[in-house]
Amino acid sequence: MGRGPPVVVQHSSQQGRRSRVHGVHLDLWHAQVAALSITTAVAALVLLGWTVGPETLRSVHPDWAATRPWVAGGLLAFCVGAAALMAPQTRAARALTVASPFLVLGCVVGLVVRDATGRAYPMLGQDMPDVPGLDGRLSSASVIGLVALAVALACLDRQREAVAQSLGILGAVIGLTGLTSYLYGFRADDTGVFLNSLALPTSVALLAAGLLVALLTSDVGLMALLRSDTAGGLIVRWLLVPVALTPAAAAALVLWLAQEDVLGLRAALAISAALATVGALAGLWLVAARLRDLDEQRAVAESAWEATSRALAANGRASATWEDTP
Repeated sequence: MGRGPPVVVQHSSQQGRRSRVHGVHLDLWHAQVAALSITTAVAALVLLGWTVGPETLRSVHPDWAATRPWVAGGLLAFCVGAAALMAPQTRAARALTVASPFLVLGCVVGLVVRDATGRAYPMLGQDMPDVPGLDGRLSSASVIGLVALAVALACLDRQREAVAQSLGILGAVIGLTGLTSYLYGFRADDTGVFLNSLALPTSVALLAAGLLVALLTSDVGLMALLRSDTAGGLIVRWLLVPVALTPAAAAALVLWLAQEDVLGLRAALAISAALATVGALAGLWLVAARLRDLDEQRAVAESAWEATSRALAANGRASATWEDTP
């Protein structure tokens, strides 16, 4: 018997790509492509920096930790698997989807073995430069992030979207933590072992990859709430950006005021706390005002529905009277 046509399986990443919720146009497909493109570009540039490019491609700054080749390879393997999930599920895409988590974990094993043996990268002819205070030690955050992404891919393939979303958020939180560390003047020798030698390119890629996993699980958990046509979804959409940025901005302001001797530490903390409070209250006020508008719109709609119901009932009685007339 001849083989049938390729089996096509629709994942949630291919469903509901566009939705309009309370006037907000959510284009999931383009958001997924953007997150995938950022992760791929960062990983490719890091590998280019290790082969022929300048050192800044793998570390951004000469004094900062560099993203290791095994980490970049794991991120590229993740991108291959994510792209295969986003594409129509032909047999070739299916094979890539199944294989990509093992490729990511293989890169993690290579990273750990390389760190344990202390051997240089023979194919590249160069080694990871030592970071002051670290002696080139491995970043446990990078390992945790890559393992989380690998398991998330496997869960997506098996329709365990809630678990995949949790792991994607974990990867994004690790990346965001690394970014804020550099924002606050990160030094590799003044952090705990979790963030030691977590490179800036790795932080960016983990953040984008984690958001990609969340976008691929848009029908469950936090993403379902974010996209929902409910008051809860509206509150999340209105408060997400202010809540995410206000604490980081306030802490950065405190650090800058203290470092530049503009104000004492206590005065800087007081100003930062006041600004954070004002921002939180402003967000609360905006949400309350929006919910009030929604209540008013609902009241108008209910009144219109009652008027329509009364008119239909009156028409029904009039029709019945006309039919009874001899």
